[in-house]
Amino acid sequence: MKTTCTQQSKRRLLPLLLFAMLLFGSGLRAQVTVGDGTAPQNFSILEISAKNTKGGIRLPHLTTAERDALKNGAVNFESDPDRDPDAPFLYEGLTIYNIDTRCVEFYNAEKWISMCAGGEVCPPPAMPGIIRFSTTGPVNKNATFEAQVDALAGITYIWSIPSTFAIVGSNTDNPIKLRAITSGTHSLANIGVTAVNDCGSSSSMRAGGDMIVVNPCETGPAAVNTSKITVTNTNSGTGTAGDPYLVTVGETFTLTYPTGNDVYTWSLSNAGLNYFEIVSQGNGTITLRARSYNVDGAACAANAIQLRASNECDDTAQPVASGKRIKIVSAPVACEEPDAPNITFSPTAVMLGETFVASVPVVADITYTWGVGAGLEIVSTTANTATIKVLTAGNKLLSSVNVTATNDCGKSAIATGSGTLTVTNPANLLPGAGTFTGKACFDVVESNDGGGCGTKASRDAQRTDFADRTVQNPAGTNKDRRPYTGVQVYTFTTSGTVSKLRFAAIDADQSAPVVDHIEYTESWKTANSLSGTYTVTVYYKDDLNTRAANKNRADALKSTIYAIYNDAANGSGTDKMLKLNVSVMDCVCCPGYLAVGGEYTQTTAGYLTFANNSNSVTIAPYFTATGKDVCFYKADAPISGTLGWEYATTGCRNGVSNDTGNTSFIDPEHRPIGGWRLPTIAELMALQNIRDNLVGHPDSAPETMNLGPGYWSSSEVSKTRVWFWSYSTGTAQRQIIENVSAKARCVRSF
Repeated sequence: MKTTCTQQSKRRLLPLLLFAMLLFGSGLRAQVTVGDGTAPQNFSILEISAKNTKGGIRLPHLTTAERDALKNGAVNFESDPDRDPDAPFLYEGLTIYNIDTRCVEFYNAEKWISMCAGGEVCPPPAMPGIIRFSTTGPVNKNATFEAQVDALAGITYIWSIPSTFAIVGSNTDNPIKLRAITSGTHSLANIGVTAVNDCGSSSSMRAGGDMIVVNPCETGPAAVNTSKITVTNTNSGTGTAGDPYLVTVGETFTLTYPTGNDVYTWSLSNAGLNYFEIVSQGNGTITLRARSYNVDGAACAANAIQLRASNECDDTAQPVASGKRIKIVSAPVACEEPDAPNITFSPTAVMLGETFVASVPVVADITYTWGVGAGLEIVSTTANTATIKVLTAGNKLLSSVNVTATNDCGKSAIATGSGTLTVTNPANLLPGAGTFTGKACFDVVESNDGGGCGTKASRDAQRTDFADRTVQNPAGTNKDRRPYTGVQVYTFTTSGTVSKLRFAAIDADQSAPVVDHIEYTESWKTANSLSGTYTVTVYYKDDLNTRAANKNRADALKSTIYAIYNDAANGSGTDKMLKLNVSVMDCVCCPGYLAVGGEYTQTTAGYLTFANNSNSVTIAPYFTATGKDVCFYKADAPISGTLGWEYATTGCRNGVSNDTGNTSFIDPEHRPIGGWRLPTIAELMALQNIRDNLVGHPDSAPETMNLGPGYWSSSEVSKTRVWFWSYSTGTAQRQIIENVSAKARCVRSF
């Protein structure tokens, strides 16, 4: 049962407390124990014992507000103007019981310490001090500046920034770096900062009412480039920067400079004021009037007219001399239209597809505009010449070539040529000797997929990309590049010594040309004693992949490339030619010689039993021409020694090997086309007259070999014998299928 202290106990305790108070209050040095008669320890001034009376010390109960109000009456507190900074606070060590936090707290001269958790009583920080800026502008767009407040230990400062600025770094940096990202005038009052510690945060401090101007530019103006200054409305002389521009007294003229985002201001130097007066001016332009000057024809110096660059970021640049010299004359300068020029031509005899040059005299400050009639095309022009290509056969009247001269005063009458241009069609020349090789068939592999043109997948290895302008030589540089390119090198090799070598490309349809232009050494056209190897580079049109899509052999885009030469070393002989027939299509190309309409099939099934050593007259009735083309592969079977018929048959098939282990005679690049086989005896017979000309034939692919003495055919005599065509005798011979030395040339029908 709970009991309370009796009056008697109170009466006994009270004298002791009074005695202790008197003892302390009198300044006497004494030690007291309250609660029993035990003597205090020698280190104690006052001891309170609960030995006889159970209880504790009850400290003063204060709220936080009441606790903090104790400072107001404290002597030597930090707000006291008479405070001794070296003396402790008089209520240092003061102890209370905080009824708000329900903790015992004492003051350590700096802060209240809570006994609950053994830590200090943590108030939120005060609002930060005044925000200071490294600049209040103006600043350039994207320039940076800093804001900061006085930092206190243990405090983190969190900044709030409007969208007109961007923080460079962290929003807790102090100082904080800001980037001006929006031009205009902005209030700094929108920038704020809050102090934060472990116990909370302060209210936000806002900057004052200052404004900052952000320029719309990032840097100063571009420096003046005098080469960009133009002068107009003048009677100019040569019109170049070191020659004076001519103006008459009282005449006006305008100088112009491209401005962009900057401001360019014209002015006159002191010397310039003697020569000119300003009529009007704007950003980058000035119109001046030439004043009367006492020295007739004097030319003012290049620094008389000046130009200064500026913008909102920099207005400190000094004027720059314009570099233009103006010569003032006392009378108007005569200005006449140019005369009609005289045209000359070189050469006056060309091959169809070649070019010739039309020329007029060079005259300063005059430009020339050229025109040509039907069958001619202007390839290029210079200041006074036009290079013209002949597109159609037949001689051309040079009156179809015309030119107009133009200067600042007007145009001349139209001038026309005179005489006749002799045009020779190289197709009418006799075939020449030597070889002319290069890629003559191009497959764009765009749309046609299957059928006689072959699948796109099987043709991909032979695709041509005409947009690729890399120079490709089938026998040299970039020969292995795939896809093939739209710039091909063709090689002419002489037979003996020749002269006057020319090349020409003639398109089948001049309105839709296949060849853009050709390039070779011009000096060969007139050179004597030429022998060896010569090349021409043909640049095909770069849009042929699109134009040739869906086209097969019958409607392929076609052109013919000619090598033309004189068969005498000194140029006194006869002009002759070699040619390559070029086809561009969406169809498989023959990697060898294409025998147009060269497919022949037996009219009857079974063995062929006509007489041995039969010629074409005997063999022809046994075969029928189908109208299809036959591609004779570019090379013989790659073996030596004895080649049996069965070995030859399987080697021409599209497979890689057969049961005997021999590999296909067709290169890996061309195997996917499929359909390779041995030719019939009639197909071999049909090449009797041109077998020695395949290497240079216009319908042959590069590296095509001539045919040898004799070849196996697919035509059988019996179970053990087959027909063999001998080019040496021009007859068909019966041979056993094994142990016969013979050659094999594979074919494919298209």
